[in-house]
Amino acid sequence: MRVIALVLVLALVLLPGLASADVPADVFLREEQAASQSRMQRLIVDLLLGRPGATQRLEIALQDSISQSAKDRREAYLQLCGAYFREQRFEDGIRVGMAAEALEKGSAGNMVDLHRAYQRAGPLRWSADSIRIKLRDGQLASARRGKVAIGTLIDSGAEIGLVSVAIAKKLHARELGAKLEVGTTTTAVTGGLVQIDSLEVGNATLLNLTALVISDEQAGYIGSGLILPMQALVEPGRLAYADHGTTLLLGRAAPPLGSNRTRLYWDESGIGFAARFSNGIRGVHLDTGSKRTWLFPAARAVLSRAERATRKAHQRTIGGVGGERVEPAELYRQVEIAVAGRRWRFPEIEMAAENENGEAARVGTGILDRFATVVLDFRRMEMSVED
Repeated sequence: MRVIALVLVLALVLLPGLASADVPADVFLREEQAASQSRMQRLIVDLLLGRPGATQRLEIALQDSISQSAKDRREAYLQLCGAYFREQRFEDGIRVGMAAEALEKGSAGNMVDLHRAYQRAGPLRWSADSIRIKLRDGQLASARRGKVAIGTLIDSGAEIGLVSVAIAKKLHARELGAKLEVGTTTTAVTGGLVQIDSLEVGNATLLNLTALVISDEQAGYIGSGLILPMQALVEPGRLAYADHGTTLLLGRAAPPLGSNRTRLYWDESGIGFAARFSNGIRGVHLDTGSKRTWLFPAARAVLSRAERATRKAHQRTIGGVGGERVEPAELYRQVEIAVAGRRWRFPEIEMAAENENGEAARVGTGILDRFATVVLDFRRMEMSVED
């Protein structure tokens, strides 16, 4: 267990928590309380839920700065900055990031620099619209450039790609002249950005992959010298993990949504979905870079009395690019959640000591053990699961 905890947990966090102090962090709670929130906050919820036209409506609302609070405008600009990064609209991302900085210096973190670097590199694209990739453990694929084969981790919890120094050299990665500090699960990491012009993955070629260079030692901590980020999964529009995560299907290769569906939303580390706990629905973050699933304190409010009664003190070890960290935690037994109406029971599950971005849990590749097929449609913003 200690090795799994150490090498397979990675999540890049590019923006600080954005929800105002008087606004719930969970997007579904925000939606429930929309009537009591400002118009700007309601539009932000539309953006997080991926509703059609949400970016345009939010941009129009920001033109009326007189009737909006500076706090709401700051969050709106930052949420748009994240949305434009996902959509690879880097010029727009620079514009809204700088608008957030004008309201509060430092609020955009490294996002403006990141957008500028990606703008120089060009958009990430696949060479085909129907992509099939063989996976091991729901995470690991083989990538190739020429005669160089690279073991690759596909991580829905990573905002940007990562590559080790040694692998960057083998792939003839081109330096972009930008150096960034990026937060991870364990510590902040500083490195230069590079562009990998082409990489064969499955039956297709991934073009213009931008990645942060990390040391070979840091790559050893996570067990992979190359990580493909969420951006590579979102670009084809739809993805499916088939046959309990042994195959990843992107674009037209992915089957349509099944009948057992739940809602998707954009969270600050990538993508999340609505899960039903004993006492309510909360958003949970999908992180295929981790084998483990754990709770955050935000989940306490929706656990049953019987589930809460199983609580005991615990120490957990987590790891990532920065190595391992031991921290106090809690352990619960026989916790059950429902994903798209389908039950998923945990004989034991850890709870972290602190919330991160408001989500109730981080869900790792265990979801692929529980469900034979998991389909995510980023245009409909829905997810389906099949037993």
